Amino acid sequence: MCALLKHAPTGNHEQTSQPTAHEDPPPSYQLEELPPLPRIHRDDLPPEPRYYKDILKHQLKPYLFQALYHEDSARKANKEVIPLTWVFKYKFDEKGYLTKIKARVCVRGDLQVSYQDTYAATLAFRIFRTLMAIVCVFDLEMWQYDVVNAFPHVPLDQLTFCRAPEGMILPHRKILLLKKALYGLKESPALWQKHFQAALKDLGLEPVPDAPCLYANEHLFVFFFIDDIIMAFPKKDEPFAHVFEQDLF
Repeated sequence: MCALLKHAPTGNHEQTSQPTAHEDPPPSYQLEELPPLPRIHRDDLPPEPRYYKDILKHQLKPYLFQALYHEDSARKANKEVIPLTWVFKYKFDEKGYLTKIKARVCVRGDLQVSYQDTYAATLAFRIFRTLMAIVCVFDLEMWQYDVVNAFPHVPLDQLTFCRAPEGMILPHRKILLLKKALYGLKESPALWQKHFQAALKDLGLEPVPDAPCLYANEHLFVFFFIDDIIMAFPKKDEPFAHVFEQDLF
């Protein structure tokens, strides 16, 4: 979900008495996965580069570029760096005994300053009751789904930088470019809703007026509350429901 920034710098360098940067950035400007630093004793290391152009001829050039842009990439893009954090959760069996401990990396949205649209509609309770009444009166089949890790399915539409949380094993990374909508990010619910609604439309469903969380076609209807999804349909349309289920998931 997170990846390193792979953009070359675009800023100009001032012309001074110091050496200037190379005008044509080599491929090593880009950040990529590198092997661990070679084991070199301090007595065997070349001098630390004083100027930017010294990096181009340095023995540790890829690592120097990586060090340069990990911390600098967010600043050059005029973006804030949002901390990531660990969220732990116990999982229990039906008798209440602990079966698993899960850890999830989340964004510290409470520290997020810059963000876009965050509004995500939810299913109104009156609509939910009406739909349940329709299911009962017409004896409809009803299937329920819970999308696992729903938000990270959605690509982000803006540059968002995060700082790796303590304990995350990332030998060469400190600043991460977030590529998916993690939990905790303020925009994630809205982005997920737009993503899911687009998927429903692609599969031939249309939104019901005045009910943004309800979609339908001639065979079935789907309503949802964030990542909890219910599909209802007449028994005779079960083949269509199976096809829809396979296409959606």
